[in-house]
Amino acid sequence: MRYTVTEWEKEEREGELEDFIGLIPGLLSYGLVPQMAVVNDALATGHNSSNAPLVEWSPFQLTADQYSDLANRLETAKGLHVVVDIPQWVDSMEQWQVYAMHAKFNVPIDQHRSYLERLREAQSADGYSQVQGAGDSPFNKRHFEAQQAYAEFLSSYLRTQ
Repeated sequence: MRYTVTEWEKEEREGELEDFIGLIPGLLSYGLVPQMAVVNDALATGHNSSNAPLVEWSPFQLTADQYSDLANRLETAKGLHVVVDIPQWVDSMEQWQVYAMHAKFNVPIDQHRSYLERLREAQSADGYSQVQGAGDSPFNKRHFEAQQAYAEFLSSYLRTQ
């Protein structure tokens, strides 16, 4: 598996799929391995987001056999738990985070989705993204407030653990 990692400079790397998968933030959250649809949702993007370090790869999808092999290796070599009874609505990275935080920390699913929706609205293309440099913009303030509310919501559940 070939991929590029950018911290200060771009660096081409090659490694095993189970090691590479660990570079995608949130995918192996809380020691859990999501189902194939979620893994493929992440792999199809070709990047891990803007988190440092930035990791880029040629987008691809796993077959059922490849996923099964990967899940077995993650469970055996890394001690992760492959979750097999995941609700059908968990079909993306975002929904995986909602489910994983519910499974691990009992974060209420509907409330979590509501906070994410408010955050998405604050980041909408006709608002936040057009005025990112304008510090006093109402869109930046709305985005900051939505981020802060989301962080406080999650913190209230994470503190109890």
